[in-house]
Amino acid sequence: MVRDAGCYRDILAANGIKGTRQRLAVLKELYSSSVPLTADDIYIKIHDKGQENLSLSTVYRILDMFVKKEIAVKSGLIQGGKALYEAVTGVHRHNLICIKCHRMMSFDGCPLESLEKDLENSTGFHISGHRMEIYGICPECERSKS
Repeated sequence: MVRDAGCYRDILAANGIKGTRQRLAVLKELYSSSVPLTADDIYIKIHDKGQENLSLSTVYRILDMFVKKEIAVKSGLIQGGKALYEAVTGVHRHNLICIKCHRMMSFDGCPLESLEKDLENSTGFHISGHRMEIYGICPECERSKS
């Protein structure tokens, strides 16, 4: 989902984060991508565009801040020992993630809603949300391996 720079500034400001050029560049890459990205992916994309002079360690620090502020999520899928990140868009969704190409597909419906209610009733635990990722091989990767 591509947004204008003002929108990215608003997202950061709403979370008490100063809108530096580096933070805006990282946030833009997260929102512009239809697949989860590693910190390396983000670093390369920003450098290839010649937009910002930032180090890979700065990208990691920014991503850690975004995860803590719930602007981004760190995926459970690890690509070559590196975590994948994606923007939090406010849309309740669950994902199918290809373990080969890392393509992510969302699916409709929430199979966990009734489980959440049952867990709240049986444990007294107030559940504020959940996230589900299902891993496998997408149809394109499945076709290419045969």
